[in-house]
Amino acid sequence: MDVWRIEEISDGRYRFHGVPSEAYGQVRIQGDVGSIPIPGPVDAPFEVDLPAGEYTIGWHWMRGHTDDRAAGTFEVPLNGSHQVVTITD
Repeated sequence: MDVWRIEEISDGRYRFHGVPSEAYGQVRIQGDVGSIPIPGPVDAPFEVDLPAGEYTIGWHWMRGHTDDRAAGTFEVPLNGSHQVVTITD
């Protein structure tokens, strides 16, 4: 299941789009830079500055699986114009 679409909008700055477009709660990006909380609920694209490295993005579903926390991994810089974070459901 595709959950996040990531695109680089400038050098080291990335835009995250929820796929499907719905609200996500307690979104947090974790990596070598520590933990970056994203104020929410997140129901629109958001932008984050990230240095090169591997990251995990985690969130709570706002519908359907509200007690479950999900996570997916990604790496920046992106290999192409965008990347999709996919999880198995």
